[in-house]
Amino acid sequence: MRINWKIWGQDTYFIWQSSSSHLYWSTDEEAILKQMLEEKKNIQETMKALPRFSPDSLRTKCLRDYDQSPLHSRDFRLDSCLSVADFETLARYNIPIEEIARLRGMDILAKDKKGNAYYRRPYDGKVKAKDGAFFMGILA
Repeated sequence: MRINWKIWGQDTYFIWQSSSSHLYWSTDEEAILKQMLEEKKNIQETMKALPRFSPDSLRTKCLRDYDQSPLHSRDFRLDSCLSVADFETLARYNIPIEEIARLRGMDILAKDKKGNAYYRRPYDGKVKAKDGAFFMGILA
């Protein structure tokens, strides 16, 4: 979002919508997903081929349309609800993942069996997600 001030010039903000936007699937994306399932591709390959969709949205689509999903649910983890495009946007605009974790209500830092840190939702399972805006200054 850009705001043009008469006195100060232009401010630019990045708007983060914390809830799912229920993305529209194009015919090409549908065909790619079907092919990835037939070839039994892993989640990383599938996400790279379909960068707009998070693991959660891919899993939901597979279960709804194919009655099966090779993708395991990790809905308690922040990274399960972020797409490749989301991660690229965060990196491009230098937005800390901690801020997104806070907005998603998933700001508990945990570690997996290998010792890798990740953000998760509280154990009560309640997600108090919020939308946010990040001031970016003037973007070229």
